Amino acid sequence: MKHPKTTLLIFGILILIAFDLILTVGVRLALKGTIEKRPLGNPAKIRIQHPVYHHGLKPNSFSNQERWGPQTYSVFVNSLGFRDKEIRNIPPATNKFRIVFMGDSFTEGPGMDFEDTFVGILSDQYADKNIEVLNAGIGSYAPTVYYIKTLYLINELKLKFDHVVVCLDISDIQDEAINYGIANGVVTARIDSFPYTTKMFIHDYTTIGRLIQHYSLKAYSHLTHPYSETLRTQREKDLSIGKIRSSWTIHKEIYEEYGKKGLEQAKIRLQSLYELLHPLGISLTLVVYPYPDQIINHDLDSIQVRFWKEWSQEHDVNFINIFPAFIKPNETELAAEETIRKHYFQGDDHWNKEGHSLVAQNIAEGLQQIGIPPQ
Repeated sequence: MKHPKTTLLIFGILILIAFDLILTVGVRLALKGTIEKRPLGNPAKIRIQHPVYHHGLKPNSFSNQERWGPQTYSVFVNSLGFRDKEIRNIPPATNKFRIVFMGDSFTEGPGMDFEDTFVGILSDQYADKNIEVLNAGIGSYAPTVYYIKTLYLINELKLKFDHVVVCLDISDIQDEAINYGIANGVVTARIDSFPYTTKMFIHDYTTIGRLIQHYSLKAYSHLTHPYSETLRTQREKDLSIGKIRSSWTIHKEIYEEYGKKGLEQAKIRLQSLYELLHPLGISLTLVVYPYPDQIINHDLDSIQVRFWKEWSQEHDVNFINIFPAFIKPNETELAAEETIRKHYFQGDDHWNKEGHSLVAQNIAEGLQQIGIPPQ
Protein backbone atom coordinates (compact mmCIF):
# COMPACT_ATOMS: atom_id res chain seq x y z
CA MET A 1 0.00 0.00 0.00
CA LYS A 2 1.69 3.19 -1.23
CA HIS A 3 -0.30 5.72 0.86
CA PRO A 4 -1.62 3.91 3.93
CA LYS A 5 -2.44 7.09 5.89
CA THR A 6 -4.42 8.59 3.02
CA THR A 7 -6.23 5.30 2.44
CA LEU A 8 -7.11 5.00 6.13
CA LEU A 9 -8.33 8.62 6.18
CA ILE A 10 -10.60 8.06 3.17
CA PHE A 11 -11.85 4.78 4.63
CA GLY A 12 -12.54 6.50 7.96
CA ILE A 13 -14.51 9.30 6.27
CA LEU A 14 -16.59 6.77 4.35
CA ILE A 15 -17.33 4.86 7.56
CA LEU A 16 -18.34 8.11 9.29
CA ILE A 17 -20.67 9.04 6.40
CA ALA A 18 -22.26 5.59 6.42
CA PHE A 19 -22.68 5.71 10.21
CA ASP A 20 -24.18 9.22 10.00
CA LEU A 21 -26.63 8.14 7.28
CA ILE A 22 -27.71 4.91 9.02
CA LEU A 23 -28.12 6.58 12.41
CA THR A 24 -30.04 9.57 11.02
CA VAL A 25 -32.58 7.58 9.00
CA GLY A 26 -32.81 4.93 11.73
CA VAL A 27 -33.71 7.42 14.44
CA ARG A 28 -36.13 9.19 12.10
CA LEU A 29 -37.81 5.90 11.20
CA ALA A 30 -38.14 4.95 14.88
CA LEU A 31 -39.55 8.34 15.96
CA LYS A 32 -41.64 9.33 12.94
CA GLY A 33 -42.26 6.09 11.07
CA THR A 34 -40.57 7.44 7.95
CA ILE A 35 -37.05 8.21 6.74
CA GLU A 36 -38.23 11.43 5.08
CA LYS A 37 -37.09 14.67 6.70
CA ARG A 38 -40.38 16.41 5.84
CA PRO A 39 -43.05 13.67 6.01
CA LEU A 40 -45.97 16.14 5.95
CA GLY A 41 -44.61 18.32 3.15
CA ASN A 42 -46.45 16.49 0.38
CA PRO A 43 -48.59 13.76 1.98
CA ALA A 44 -50.91 13.25 -1.00
CA LYS A 45 -48.06 13.42 -3.53
CA ILE A 46 -49.90 15.99 -5.63
CA ARG A 47 -46.66 17.69 -6.74
CA ILE A 48 -45.02 15.96 -9.66
CA GLN A 49 -42.18 16.33 -12.15
CA HIS A 50 -43.24 17.19 -15.68
CA PRO A 51 -41.31 16.04 -18.76
CA VAL A 52 -41.75 19.36 -20.59
CA TYR A 53 -42.22 22.26 -18.15
CA HIS A 54 -40.26 20.72 -15.25
CA HIS A 55 -42.84 20.47 -12.44
CA GLY A 56 -46.51 20.89 -11.70
CA LEU A 57 -49.52 19.42 -9.93
CA LYS A 58 -51.00 15.97 -10.48
CA PRO A 59 -54.25 16.27 -12.47
CA ASN A 60 -57.47 15.40 -10.65
CA SER A 61 -55.83 15.19 -7.22
CA PHE A 62 -56.48 16.55 -3.75
CA SER A 63 -54.58 17.16 -0.53
CA ASN A 64 -55.92 18.58 2.73
CA GLN A 65 -52.53 18.48 4.45
CA GLU A 66 -50.35 20.78 2.38
CA ARG A 67 -47.91 22.66 4.59
CA TRP A 68 -46.51 26.17 4.33
CA GLY A 69 -44.67 27.15 7.50
CA PRO A 70 -47.17 26.73 10.34
CA GLN A 71 -50.14 26.81 7.93
CA THR A 72 -51.96 23.65 6.84
CA TYR A 73 -54.24 24.11 3.86
CA SER A 74 -56.12 22.25 1.11
CA VAL A 75 -55.30 21.99 -2.58
CA PHE A 76 -57.70 20.78 -5.27
CA VAL A 77 -56.28 20.12 -8.75
CA ASN A 78 -58.39 20.07 -11.90
CA SER A 79 -57.95 17.92 -15.01
CA LEU A 80 -55.32 20.29 -16.47
CA GLY A 81 -53.09 20.07 -13.39
CA PHE A 82 -54.12 23.58 -12.25
CA ARG A 83 -55.01 24.57 -8.71
CA ASP A 84 -58.78 25.04 -8.49
CA LYS A 85 -61.76 25.31 -6.14
CA GLU A 86 -62.53 21.61 -6.68
CA ILE A 87 -61.53 18.61 -8.77
CA ARG A 88 -63.26 19.25 -12.09
CA ASN A 89 -62.87 18.56 -15.77
CA ILE A 90 -61.74 21.52 -17.89
CA PRO A 91 -62.71 21.12 -21.57
CA PRO A 92 -60.22 22.41 -24.18
CA ALA A 93 -62.73 24.98 -25.45
CA THR A 94 -65.54 26.98 -23.84
CA ASN A 95 -68.03 29.65 -24.84
CA LYS A 96 -66.87 31.72 -21.87
CA PHE A 97 -64.13 34.35 -21.98
CA ARG A 98 -61.20 32.41 -20.50
CA ILE A 99 -58.32 33.97 -18.55
CA VAL A 100 -55.20 31.96 -17.68
CA PHE A 101 -53.06 33.22 -14.80
CA MET A 102 -49.38 32.33 -15.00
CA GLY A 103 -46.96 32.89 -12.12
CA ASP A 104 -44.97 31.30 -9.33
CA SER A 105 -45.83 30.57 -5.68
CA PHE A 106 -47.46 33.98 -5.20
CA THR A 107 -49.97 33.02 -7.89
CA GLU A 108 -50.41 29.48 -6.62
CA GLY A 109 -51.14 30.86 -3.13
CA PRO A 110 -49.23 28.77 -0.54
CA GLY A 111 -50.72 28.64 2.95
CA MET A 112 -54.13 29.70 1.63
CA ASP A 113 -57.24 27.82 0.59
CA PHE A 114 -58.09 28.55 -3.04
CA GLU A 115 -61.04 30.82 -2.35
CA ASP A 116 -58.79 33.15 -0.30
CA THR A 117 -56.07 33.49 -2.97
CA PHE A 118 -56.24 36.42 -5.37
CA VAL A 119 -56.93 34.07 -8.29
CA GLY A 120 -59.71 32.39 -6.32
CA ILE A 121 -61.21 35.77 -5.39
CA LEU A 122 -61.18 36.90 -9.03
CA SER A 123 -62.59 33.57 -10.18
CA ASP A 124 -65.53 34.04 -7.82
CA GLN A 125 -66.06 37.68 -8.86
CA TYR A 126 -66.08 36.82 -12.57
CA ALA A 127 -68.20 33.67 -12.27
CA ASP A 128 -71.48 35.41 -13.12
CA LYS A 129 -69.90 37.53 -15.91
CA ASN A 130 -69.34 34.66 -18.36
CA ILE A 131 -65.60 34.63 -17.54
CA GLU A 132 -63.66 31.51 -16.58
CA VAL A 133 -60.44 31.94 -14.58
CA LEU A 134 -57.73 29.26 -14.62
CA ASN A 135 -54.64 29.24 -12.41
CA ALA A 136 -51.58 27.75 -14.14
CA GLY A 137 -49.15 29.20 -11.59
CA ILE A 138 -46.96 26.92 -9.47
CA GLY A 139 -44.24 27.59 -6.91
CA SER A 140 -40.72 28.17 -8.31
CA TYR A 141 -41.91 29.00 -11.82
CA ALA A 142 -40.22 31.79 -13.79
CA PRO A 143 -40.57 33.26 -17.33
CA THR A 144 -38.81 30.28 -18.93
CA VAL A 145 -41.51 28.02 -17.50
CA TYR A 146 -44.29 30.52 -18.26
CA TYR A 147 -43.37 30.37 -21.93
CA ILE A 148 -42.80 26.61 -22.26
CA LYS A 149 -45.90 25.72 -20.23
CA THR A 150 -48.10 28.07 -22.28
CA LEU A 151 -46.66 26.57 -25.47
CA TYR A 152 -47.51 23.11 -24.11
CA LEU A 153 -51.06 24.14 -23.23
CA ILE A 154 -51.64 25.46 -26.74
CA ASN A 155 -49.87 22.83 -28.83
CA GLU A 156 -50.28 19.65 -26.78
CA LEU A 157 -53.45 20.13 -24.72
CA LYS A 158 -55.14 22.27 -27.41
CA LEU A 159 -56.41 24.57 -24.68
CA LYS A 160 -58.31 27.61 -25.92
CA PHE A 161 -58.14 30.86 -23.97
CA ASP A 162 -58.52 34.56 -24.61
CA HIS A 163 -56.22 36.36 -22.18
CA VAL A 164 -53.07 35.56 -20.17
CA VAL A 165 -52.12 37.36 -16.97
CA VAL A 166 -48.43 36.92 -16.13
CA CYS A 167 -47.64 37.76 -12.51
CA LEU A 168 -43.93 38.52 -12.68
CA ASP A 169 -42.25 37.90 -9.34
CA ILE A 170 -39.17 39.66 -7.95
CA SER A 171 -37.55 36.24 -7.45
CA ASP A 172 -38.11 35.33 -11.12
CA ILE A 173 -35.06 37.41 -12.00
CA GLN A 174 -32.65 35.32 -9.93
CA ASP A 175 -34.28 32.12 -11.21
CA GLU A 176 -33.76 33.23 -14.79
CA ALA A 177 -30.14 34.19 -14.11
CA ILE A 178 -28.98 31.02 -12.39
CA ASN A 179 -31.57 28.24 -12.54
CA TYR A 180 -33.63 27.76 -15.70
CA GLY A 181 -32.80 27.06 -19.32
CA ILE A 182 -34.33 25.35 -22.37
CA ALA A 183 -32.95 22.35 -24.21
CA ASN A 184 -34.81 20.70 -27.09
CA GLY A 185 -38.02 22.48 -26.10
CA VAL A 186 -37.86 21.25 -22.52
CA VAL A 187 -37.22 23.26 -19.36
CA THR A 188 -33.92 22.43 -17.68
CA ALA A 189 -32.99 23.42 -14.13
CA ARG A 190 -29.80 23.72 -12.10
CA ILE A 191 -31.58 22.11 -9.14
CA ASP A 192 -31.56 18.84 -11.10
CA SER A 193 -27.76 18.83 -11.43
CA PHE A 194 -25.60 16.30 -9.58
CA PRO A 195 -23.94 18.85 -7.24
CA TYR A 196 -27.31 20.25 -6.17
CA THR A 197 -29.01 16.87 -5.68
CA THR A 198 -25.98 15.68 -3.69
CA LYS A 199 -26.18 18.75 -1.48
CA MET A 200 -29.89 18.12 -0.85
CA PHE A 201 -29.26 14.43 -0.10
CA ILE A 202 -26.70 15.38 2.54
CA HIS A 203 -29.12 17.94 3.97
CA ASP A 204 -32.08 15.55 4.11
CA TYR A 205 -30.48 12.26 5.16
CA THR A 206 -27.51 13.03 7.39
CA THR A 207 -26.96 14.93 10.63
CA ILE A 208 -23.22 15.53 10.92
CA GLY A 209 -22.96 16.15 7.17
CA ARG A 210 -25.89 18.55 7.26
CA LEU A 211 -24.37 20.58 10.10
CA ILE A 212 -20.97 20.75 8.37
CA GLN A 213 -22.65 21.78 5.13
CA HIS A 214 -24.85 24.39 6.84
CA TYR A 215 -22.12 26.16 8.78
CA SER A 216 -19.50 26.00 6.03
CA LEU A 217 -21.92 27.55 3.51
CA LYS A 218 -22.99 30.11 6.09
CA ALA A 219 -19.39 31.08 6.78
CA TYR A 220 -18.60 31.25 3.05
CA SER A 221 -21.59 33.53 2.44
CA HIS A 222 -20.64 35.78 5.33
CA LEU A 223 -17.04 36.12 4.17
CA THR A 224 -17.66 36.58 0.45
CA HIS A 225 -20.97 38.41 0.00
CA PRO A 226 -21.37 42.14 0.77
CA TYR A 227 -25.00 41.57 1.81
CA SER A 228 -24.81 38.27 3.64
CA GLU A 229 -28.06 37.06 5.20
CA THR A 230 -26.23 35.36 8.08
CA LEU A 231 -26.34 38.42 10.34
CA ARG A 232 -30.00 39.36 9.90
CA THR A 233 -31.69 40.50 13.10
CA GLN A 234 -34.82 38.87 14.50
CA ARG A 235 -36.85 41.87 13.30
CA GLU A 236 -35.49 41.40 9.78
CA LYS A 237 -36.39 37.72 9.90
CA ASP A 238 -39.90 38.46 11.19
CA LEU A 239 -40.44 40.96 8.36
CA SER A 240 -38.68 38.74 5.79
CA ILE A 241 -36.35 41.57 4.74
CA GLY A 242 -32.63 41.75 3.99
CA LYS A 243 -32.74 38.82 1.56
CA ILE A 244 -30.31 38.58 -1.35
CA ARG A 245 -32.96 37.00 -3.58
CA SER A 246 -35.24 40.03 -3.33
CA SER A 247 -32.67 42.83 -3.01
CA TRP A 248 -31.46 43.10 -6.60
CA THR A 249 -33.71 46.13 -7.19
CA ILE A 250 -32.15 47.92 -4.21
CA HIS A 251 -28.42 47.12 -4.05
CA LYS A 252 -26.26 47.76 -7.09
CA GLU A 253 -23.84 44.95 -6.18
CA ILE A 254 -26.65 42.38 -6.22
CA TYR A 255 -28.06 43.84 -9.43
CA GLU A 256 -24.65 43.39 -11.06
CA GLU A 257 -24.31 39.90 -9.58
CA TYR A 258 -27.44 38.48 -11.18
CA GLY A 259 -30.15 41.15 -11.63
CA LYS A 260 -28.97 42.50 -14.97
CA LYS A 261 -28.54 39.05 -16.49
CA GLY A 262 -31.84 37.84 -15.04
CA LEU A 263 -33.78 40.79 -16.43
CA GLU A 264 -32.42 40.26 -19.93
CA GLN A 265 -33.12 36.53 -19.80
CA ALA A 266 -36.66 37.14 -18.51
CA LYS A 267 -37.17 39.68 -21.30
CA ILE A 268 -36.21 37.08 -23.91
CA ARG A 269 -38.69 34.56 -22.47
CA LEU A 270 -41.55 37.06 -22.23
CA GLN A 271 -40.80 38.19 -25.77
CA SER A 272 -41.17 34.55 -26.86
CA LEU A 273 -44.43 34.32 -24.93
CA TYR A 274 -45.73 37.49 -26.56
CA GLU A 275 -44.76 36.25 -30.03
CA LEU A 276 -46.60 32.98 -29.29
CA LEU A 277 -49.81 34.67 -28.13
CA HIS A 278 -50.08 37.70 -30.39
CA PRO A 279 -50.66 35.89 -33.74
CA LEU A 280 -53.35 33.81 -32.04
CA GLY A 281 -55.25 36.90 -30.91
CA ILE A 282 -54.60 36.15 -27.23
CA SER A 283 -54.06 39.35 -25.28
CA LEU A 284 -51.57 39.70 -22.42
CA THR A 285 -51.40 41.48 -19.08
CA LEU A 286 -48.18 41.82 -17.08
CA VAL A 287 -48.40 42.31 -13.30
CA VAL A 288 -45.58 43.41 -10.97
CA TYR A 289 -45.69 43.65 -7.18
CA PRO A 290 -43.20 44.25 -4.35
CA TYR A 291 -41.59 42.04 -1.73
CA PRO A 292 -41.16 43.20 1.87
CA ASP A 293 -37.64 44.35 0.90
CA GLN A 294 -39.07 46.79 -1.64
CA ILE A 295 -41.65 48.04 0.86
CA ILE A 296 -39.22 48.66 3.74
CA ASN A 297 -36.74 50.36 1.37
CA HIS A 298 -39.47 52.49 -0.22
CA ASP A 299 -38.53 51.16 -3.66
CA LEU A 300 -41.60 52.67 -5.32
CA ASP A 301 -39.86 53.75 -8.54
CA SER A 302 -38.27 50.31 -8.76
CA ILE A 303 -36.21 49.03 -11.67
CA GLN A 304 -38.68 46.12 -11.73
CA VAL A 305 -41.46 48.62 -12.46
CA ARG A 306 -39.53 50.81 -14.92
CA PHE A 307 -38.08 47.93 -16.93
CA TRP A 308 -41.35 46.05 -17.42
CA LYS A 309 -43.49 49.14 -17.89
CA GLU A 310 -41.25 50.13 -20.80
CA TRP A 311 -41.39 46.62 -22.28
CA SER A 312 -45.19 46.55 -21.96
CA GLN A 313 -45.56 49.93 -23.65
CA GLU A 314 -43.36 48.80 -26.53
CA HIS A 315 -45.60 45.76 -27.11
CA ASP A 316 -48.97 47.33 -26.28
CA VAL A 317 -49.30 44.92 -23.34
CA ASN A 318 -51.57 45.80 -20.43
CA PHE A 319 -49.38 46.65 -17.43
CA ILE A 320 -50.58 46.47 -13.81
CA ASN A 321 -48.24 47.97 -11.22
CA ILE A 322 -49.22 46.96 -7.67
CA PHE A 323 -46.22 48.65 -5.99
CA PRO A 324 -48.28 51.77 -5.10
CA ALA A 325 -50.82 49.62 -3.25
CA PHE A 326 -48.09 48.57 -0.80
CA ILE A 327 -45.74 51.58 -0.88
CA LYS A 328 -46.98 55.09 -0.14
CA PRO A 329 -45.01 58.27 -0.98
CA ASN A 330 -43.01 59.69 1.95
CA GLU A 331 -44.20 57.05 4.39
CA THR A 332 -42.18 56.32 7.52
CA GLU A 333 -40.31 53.09 8.12
CA LEU A 334 -42.82 52.28 10.87
CA ALA A 335 -45.69 52.65 8.40
CA ALA A 336 -43.88 50.41 5.93
CA GLU A 337 -43.37 47.81 8.65
CA GLU A 338 -47.07 47.93 9.51
CA THR A 339 -47.91 47.34 5.84
CA ILE A 340 -45.71 44.24 5.79
CA ARG A 341 -47.16 42.83 9.00
CA LYS A 342 -50.71 43.42 7.73
CA HIS A 343 -50.34 41.81 4.31
CA TYR A 344 -47.64 39.12 4.62
CA PHE A 345 -47.16 35.99 6.70
CA GLN A 346 -44.75 36.56 9.57
CA GLY A 347 -41.23 35.68 8.52
CA ASP A 348 -42.34 35.03 4.94
CA ASP A 349 -42.34 36.86 1.61
CA HIS A 350 -45.83 35.62 0.74
CA TRP A 351 -49.19 37.31 1.19
CA ASN A 352 -51.67 36.39 3.86
CA LYS A 353 -55.45 36.74 3.35
CA GLU A 354 -55.28 40.55 3.54
CA GLY A 355 -52.49 40.64 0.97
CA HIS A 356 -54.33 38.43 -1.51
CA SER A 357 -57.47 40.55 -1.14
CA LEU A 358 -55.51 43.72 -1.92
CA VAL A 359 -53.82 42.15 -4.94
CA ALA A 360 -57.14 40.85 -6.28
CA GLN A 361 -58.62 44.32 -6.02
CA ASN A 362 -55.72 45.90 -7.93
CA ILE A 363 -55.71 43.28 -10.67
CA ALA A 364 -59.48 43.60 -11.10
CA GLU A 365 -59.09 47.37 -11.50
CA GLY A 366 -56.24 46.89 -13.96
CA LEU A 367 -58.21 44.43 -16.08
CA GLN A 368 -61.22 46.72 -16.05
CA GLN A 369 -59.06 49.33 -17.79
CA ILE A 370 -58.98 47.07 -20.86
CA GLY A 371 -62.64 46.08 -20.65
CA ILE A 372 -62.43 42.87 -18.60
CA PRO A 373 -65.19 42.32 -17.73
CA PRO A 374 -67.13 44.48 -20.18
CA GLN A 375 -69.55 46.93 -18.58
